[in-house]
Amino acid sequence: RSSAASDVYKRQQLYLSLVSMLSKYEKAVLTYYLEGLSYKEIAKLTGKGDKAVDNAIQRIRRKTAQMLKSGDISNS
Repeated sequence: RSSAASDVYKRQQLYLSLVSMLSKYEKAVLTYYLEGLSYKEIAKLTGKGDKAVDNAIQRIRRKTAQMLKSGDISNS
């Protein structure tokens, strides 16, 4: 169905737009987070502390919210 394909396309564009706004560290944290790893596991893999992981996830959430609020889903 074209509606389902359109939804998939929109989600892909949203993801690409978000990823383009993230630092290399934030991209790594997001990848691990989406794979279901705990903050401790992510911290160990990235060589950062638990608090740094938490801060990165909070930044990712803020950037996502700002992007959704502004309606900017272009791949910039």
